[in-house]
Amino acid sequence: MKTVREHINPFPGNVRKIAVVAPAGKPDRARLEASLKLIGSWGIKTLLGEHVFSASEEEYFSAPKEKRIADFNAAVNDRSVDMILCARGGYGSAQLLPEIDWETLRKRRLPVLGYSDITAIHMGMLKLSAGIPVTCQMAASFTDSL
Repeated sequence: MKTVREHINPFPGNVRKIAVVAPAGKPDRARLEASLKLIGSWGIKTLLGEHVFSASEEEYFSAPKEKRIADFNAAVNDRSVDMILCARGGYGSAQLLPEIDWETLRKRRLPVLGYSDITAIHMGMLKLSAGIPVTCQMAASFTDSL
């Protein structure tokens, strides 16, 4: 079995800091922390959204809509962030569409990575030519195959 450091960094060389947000479901804490450790072993800093593990009345959301959009837009507006990586899919991303800071995302051409429910955000990005939508594995599952 490979050690964490032996796994190849899949991110472009210019990525120095990744914001991890949860626009939909709440990730498993242990799995996400293992993934953040792996990303850190590649010399990439991570910024975990403030509300990734917040409570919500609806158990299938990572946090109430206002907190999920706050984390997403904070990542979009943080000039030190090179990429946004979604923690997991599930349900709820479509609720954020009217409140995403599309103009800043358009100007920054920031990649947003994820799949599943994150496709709603990706479709908005494509429609509005905002950012770079990338379909890929979620942050909370990076270490699943280790």
